[in-house]
Amino acid sequence: MPTTHVEKQQKEFKLFNSIIYGTLCDLSVQYLSGIKYNEYLACSIENGVGGQCPPYAIY
Repeated sequence: MPTTHVEKQQKEFKLFNSIIYGTLCDLSVQYLSGIKYNEYLACSIENGVGGQCPPYAIY
């Protein structure tokens, strides 16, 4: 069956949404891991490397 105009639009819309959400998700992960890394650096400077610092993790 040939796809209708509406179906084509729905597919494009889903793709567009997944790109937008994917990008937002990537950006928020980078932002959060950046904050964590800064906290880790600050902690390392205060306590010396290998001090009681929360482990630095990128999700």
